[in-house]
Amino acid sequence: MACDHYHNRLWQDSVRRCCREIYTLDADALTENGETVLRRRTTRPYFLERKRIGCPKLELVTKVGKGNATVEDPVVSLKISKDNGVTYHTPRQKSLGKMGEYDAKTIWRKNGRAYDWVFQWNVTDAVDVSLSRHMRISHGKSKD
Repeated sequence: MACDHYHNRLWQDSVRRCCREIYTLDADALTENGETVLRRRTTRPYFLERKRIGCPKLELVTKVGKGNATVEDPVVSLKISKDNGVTYHTPRQKSLGKMGEYDAKTIWRKNGRAYDWVFQWNVTDAVDVSLSRHMRISHGKSKD
């Protein structure tokens, strides 16, 4: 019994030192105690038999038109790596659609050519978004 009390007390002390705050889980919360939440999706490396592939068009298939009173026009940023995820190019942002714009498309064009690709999407706006695993890539012709 004393051992259980000791471990329980140790756990409580570590929670107090680490967290200092206790939260209630809420499926509808779009922030964490008022702070921004980063939502990120990174793909696995994408390549085609070590041939250079062009990517003239890339579309993220996700829920759009999810703007709200807090964030009128939410955005998603895309970072592209052409070296298997070691480094990433400067992020490029696109709109996720204002509230009610359910036919909006999130498309990046002129993405260049590479032997292997890794795509990373980030959303920090307080909106209901699901960065699914679905994307559409239009391939350019390989010259190798």
